[in-house]
Amino acid sequence: MKYPEDYIRIHAFQVIHDYEDYGDFENEMVRFGIEELDPIPSLTAKDPHYGLFCRHCAQWAWERKDTIVPYDEFCAGKRSDKFTPKPRNRKKRTTGQNEEIRAYHDDEGHTWPQTAEHFNMSQGAVRQRCYRARKEREAEAAEKSKQALREATVEIRHADLQIEVEDAEDGGVLLTIIDSARLSLSLPRRTARELLDAIDACMKTGERQTTDSVDVWRTADDLPLFGMHVEVDGASWTCGAVRSWDVDGLADELEALLE
Repeated sequence: MKYPEDYIRIHAFQVIHDYEDYGDFENEMVRFGIEELDPIPSLTAKDPHYGLFCRHCAQWAWERKDTIVPYDEFCAGKRSDKFTPKPRNRKKRTTGQNEEIRAYHDDEGHTWPQTAEHFNMSQGAVRQRCYRARKEREAEAAEKSKQALREATVEIRHADLQIEVEDAEDGGVLLTIIDSARLSLSLPRRTARELLDAIDACMKTGERQTTDSVDVWRTADDLPLFGMHVEVDGASWTCGAVRSWDVDGLADELEALLE
């Protein structure tokens, strides 16, 4: 005679090598207790579906995963436990299924009951897998964002940007940018004022500021970087990674000249 605890242990030995992620393995153990075992008939039972024991068994087996013989080898005669597991169809589960569940529920707009029925799982199981897929997507997006920030940082390290401002002979403002080359733009005072106002507004609000002649924006929220574009009389200058202290210096010099 076997007790429910015996079948839970047997199932753990059968499926543990199907999983690379402990969370997925634990979810499978909880699903097994809910869907494949008869619940405890008592109305006062605190855990009628053996959820706590399934989790404890999952943790115990996972800590000993390297010592548990895979099911195929077990069937060939090599034993790793004192129980005799029942034959089953080996089902490969991957984290890709989590993304399928998330897409079915989130992107296609199905309800939790519809999602559970479609994937032949309990609602609790599909919820957990969907939440895990969301976290994986968030982690991937965060990693891509970090990579973009690293690339922007490299651009800053290799930049030797200097911005100089002085009165122009025509009564305007001479903007000189010294980078790998030297570029001078003679800005009308109106355009210089637009540039100053755009810098002030962008640094205060973080929102992009655009006019016909100037464009100022935040390149990255987590780095002190700004993008700038200035165009006058067919000539233009654009840089997507101007350091905040360079922008501050430019604003101070423009303000001093325009007073």
